[in-house]
Amino acid sequence: MRLEKEPKPGGKRLCADILAGTLLILVGSASLAAQTSTWHRRLSPTNESLTAPTIFAADCATPKATFNLGETVCAKATGLNGLRLQWVNVDGFALRMTNITSDSQTDSFVLPTADQSTISGFGSANNLGRWRLNATTLRNSVSTAAFFTVKDPKNPRVDLSIVKNLLGSTIPQAGDAVQFFVTIVNNGPDDAANVHFADTIFSNAAFNSITQTSGPSFTCSAANCRIASFANGAVATFTVNFTSGGGGGVLQNTATVSSDTIDLNTADNSSSSWPFAVGTTGPPPTCTLVVTGPPAVTLNTGAQSSSCDLIVSNLDATFGIASATDNCPLVGPVTRSGVPVGNDFPVGVTVLTYTAKDTDGNTASAIQQVTVVDNTPPAIICPASITLEPTCPSGAIATWSAPVGTDNCPGAMTAQTAGPGSGSLFPIGTTSVAYSVTDASGNQASCSFTVTVLTPVATIQALQVSVSNSSLTGPQKQGLLPKLDAVLSDLGRGNTRPACQVLSAFMDQVQSFVSTGKISAAQGQAWINSATHVTNAIGCTNNPCT
Repeated sequence: MRLEKEPKPGGKRLCADILAGTLLILVGSASLAAQTSTWHRRLSPTNESLTAPTIFAADCATPKATFNLGETVCAKATGLNGLRLQWVNVDGFALRMTNITSDSQTDSFVLPTADQSTISGFGSANNLGRWRLNATTLRNSVSTAAFFTVKDPKNPRVDLSIVKNLLGSTIPQAGDAVQFFVTIVNNGPDDAANVHFADTIFSNAAFNSITQTSGPSFTCSAANCRIASFANGAVATFTVNFTSGGGGGVLQNTATVSSDTIDLNTADNSSSSWPFAVGTTGPPPTCTLVVTGPPAVTLNTGAQSSSCDLIVSNLDATFGIASATDNCPLVGPVTRSGVPVGNDFPVGVTVLTYTAKDTDGNTASAIQQVTVVDNTPPAIICPASITLEPTCPSGAIATWSAPVGTDNCPGAMTAQTAGPGSGSLFPIGTTSVAYSVTDASGNQASCSFTVTVLTPVATIQALQVSVSNSSLTGPQKQGLLPKLDAVLSDLGRGNTRPACQVLSAFMDQVQSFVSTGKISAAQGQAWINSATHVTNAIGCTNNPCT
């Protein structure tokens, strides 16, 4: 199956504006499927005598010319009964066809949600830019058409194109004036930011001057021209004046255009005049081409990166520009290949290739290594410091959830670097616990916390504060606080047995207050737990540590 497309006016790119054939991707009914074979025939020119379909928003009432991906487009066909509506994307593929069965008919179409659609057997087709709605005959000839623009508001895109032509048909002699006409077009769908137009690649000629003849005003320094914003649909034209070089030498000129906005089609971002020999019709000389690439570049992900890659916004400024030399005067433009999609360079080494071609058909290339180093440190957060009451003479068991470090790249490893592990017995006093994380590139980060096991005395003192601050009455508190004072006195003199007996009496009194409703069960149990911990810590019992 052969699909034919014609060049877009003002650029080299094949597009949907002048279709030589379309492929129906979505078939709506069996009757349409039966006529699929006719949809690949060459379309006839638009019949201007018919009224083109009218494009509206989803409500089929509000005129609209620009849509976002995923929105609904409504078309009204008036006086086109017996024809078909054909929804055609930017690259010329028909995504749906609808029969027109009345003199006033509407048809709604939901736009794709992705920048590109996969076309079986053909690869990917672009959905951003100018769509067309054809009204076709049963033999698939276009009778009339309407147009609308599709954009992605989150990802601005443009399609810049440039065309240059030699003014005049006479081959100049050595020293003659030579003039070229250059046209730059932004085919959208968005405005292009920081557009750069250069007409500095020429051979066997001397640059004289450049004049802008139409369109938004560029600021030019010699043949380098720039504009901060070049609107969707904008057209600018220039004339560039040269003086031809020596007779017999090959004269050729190349102009380029670029911008900071991602271009949907870079193939038409440069345009070269046809090479010709000045003052002679003989063949151009044999040429030897050499391409010199820029030096290797090393980049860092940065201290705050959240991804294991690096997006380079300006390739020329970051990597430099290759050069091409030849023993002949004509050297074609140098192109860069190997750039990852979206200018997104992964950690590691990416090899870029710079290639040029001369008028003799010779091709030469050079490579450049781009190394992206992960210098982003990992991150790790430890749990908060832990304070425990002693539950046995040796201390207490502490548990926590071990922290796991995070990193912008996979492969980070977390390890405990200080202190016992979770679930270990910690001695009375303060112990430091530390963790560290190391990523695949050797970057490290660490954190720490402490585990403090109180002494029995400190535990009793904390219990005194809790009883004093409770809702018990003064007399009720006096039933508990003297007992705790006695425990402290016994512990100070090393009298463990009396301390054990007083702690037992304290717990009995607390249980009585709970039973009579003087304190809550939760409050009472907390006090009993603290007293139990101390009894085990000072040897009143032989229970294992907890």
